[in-house]
Amino acid sequence: MKLVNNLLVAINIAATAEAMALGLKAGVDVDLMIKAVASGSGGSTQFGIRAPWMAQRRFRPAQGTAPGLMHYFDMIEDLADSAGVATPMFDRATEIYQRCIDMGFVEEDNAVLVDVIAAMPRSS
Repeated sequence: MKLVNNLLVAINIAATAEAMALGLKAGVDVDLMIKAVASGSGGSTQFGIRAPWMAQRRFRPAQGTAPGLMHYFDMIEDLADSAGVATPMFDRATEIYQRCIDMGFVEEDNAVLVDVIAAMPRSS
C-alpha cells in the first residue's frame, strides 16, 4: 500500500507543479487559482500543501525531496512489473523527478518541480 500511495504522491506533486507552472506563466490570479482548485474537483492533498509553496517559491525547509521520494521508484516499478500493469503517468513523472535531481535540486522540497517544469520546453 505504501508503494501505491507513493506512486500517487509522485504523480500528484508533478501534476500540481504542471498546473502551477501553467497558471503562473499564463498570468492568472494565483491566489484565486489556488483557492478554486484546492476546493474543487481538481484539488488534491498535495495541491493543497504544495501549490502555495510553489507560488511563494518556498522550497526550504523541505518536507520531501526528489531523492527521498525516488527511493521508492524502483520498488514501485518492480511492483508494476510483477502485476503486469502499465504506469505511463508514473513513468513520465519519474523523468521529471530525475530532471529535478540533474538540475541540482536535491535539498529543496518537491515543490521546486514547478521550476523544473517551467524550464522545460513545450513539446508538440
